[in-house]
Amino acid sequence: MTALVILLGIVALFAFLLLSPIQVSLWYREQEAGGLAQYLFIRFDFSPEGLAKREQRRLKRTLRRDYKKEEKAEPEKKPKSEKKLSALWDTIQKIWGVVRCSKQAMAIFWSGLRLERFALEVIAGGEDAHQIGEAYGRWCAALSAALPLLDRLLSPREPEITVEVDFFAPETAVDFAARIKITPLVLLRAAASFLITYIREEGLPKKSKGGAKKHEPATTASNQ
Repeated sequence: MTALVILLGIVALFAFLLLSPIQVSLWYREQEAGGLAQYLFIRFDFSPEGLAKREQRRLKRTLRRDYKKEEKAEPEKKPKSEKKLSALWDTIQKIWGVVRCSKQAMAIFWSGLRLERFALEVIAGGEDAHQIGEAYGRWCAALSAALPLLDRLLSPREPEITVEVDFFAPETAVDFAARIKITPLVLLRAAASFLITYIREEGLPKKSKGGAKKHEPATTASNQ
């Protein structure tokens, strides 16, 4: 009975971790962009303030280190052009293989992605009424073309979109906020689908043995 309770507790813990959503919030206001990624109690702040704090901590860590070791400068070897071309071609083939094998994984990813909030407020401004009218028309045309695509890809829940005119504003102001959610289970499904497709299409990487070289047996002519 105790073993069953422990097993059920482990299963419940894994289900809780896999079904808890990863939330990413993005915003742009007053010509500054920022964001916040959160999973359970783990938070990653990539707003300007958060990035500045991490940069200060990184500088403090680097100042504590000892940089007295002198590194020997090795002479640079200039590769041949043929090796460069072959390496570039191999890289292109690998990238194309990854793109070809990621179609199903991307479909799983997009199906599990949820746009919980989408808010956009545009206040058209300018030096005169002509500039304000042009700015207002450009934003209305861009939104009328982009909103159907956004609705087809992410299906946001009741997007909050406002486009207004302010004849006293010297320039156009934009305020944007969005919140995206996805579960780790969807990410694991997408990764597993990609790996399975890649192994089926490309195969497992083969280890090349440098020392083993096959030599054809030399044929000797018999003297008659």
